[in-house]
Amino acid sequence: MNVLFCDQSLLKFGYSVYHVSASSCTLVAAGLLQLNGKTEIMNRLLEIEDWLVEMIAAYDIQHVVIEEIQMQRNVRTYRKLCMLFYAIESLCWRKGIPFESIHVTTWRTHGIKNMLNLPDGKKMTLYNYFYNQFKYIPSYDHNVSDALSMGFFWSRFTYPHANVIMDRLGDEVQSVENGKRND
Repeated sequence: MNVLFCDQSLLKFGYSVYHVSASSCTLVAAGLLQLNGKTEIMNRLLEIEDWLVEMIAAYDIQHVVIEEIQMQRNVRTYRKLCMLFYAIESLCWRKGIPFESIHVTTWRTHGIKNMLNLPDGKKMTLYNYFYNQFKYIPSYDHNVSDALSMGFFWSRFTYPHANVIMDRLGDEVQSVENGKRND
């Protein structure tokens, strides 16, 4: 099955797609949906929903995993993140696609750090870890590395005996920029 992993945001939406099975979990695509911060929030939500519909169709997505939102000091930011979370969950529900969220301390602080034997699970540590493998992805940044990391963690946690394949370069890993394949 193909699983979409989202480091969701209303500005820079990082994602990765893995084909997962009990024997192997292979990275298929990764990239960044860049949104215009000057566009109204509701229009950005609709843009994200349209993009997700295209991604679901293009990659035959059968499961979606996103990062759980955290309480923010800024109530307006928290409200926007809640709206985005609901929009993604609602779309998945309407399409009959299983949806789950993972708390950042589960996948980053306690998970990926230990799985990859990293000194910590901070954003920059993960960014640097994956940089050499994925710097060719247009707009590679910490949002993309978080989506890659979340996919690696979930795949390894869900299928502990599967081989996680992330080192395929060139034609075998397709990058999608703004919802369009770069084949």
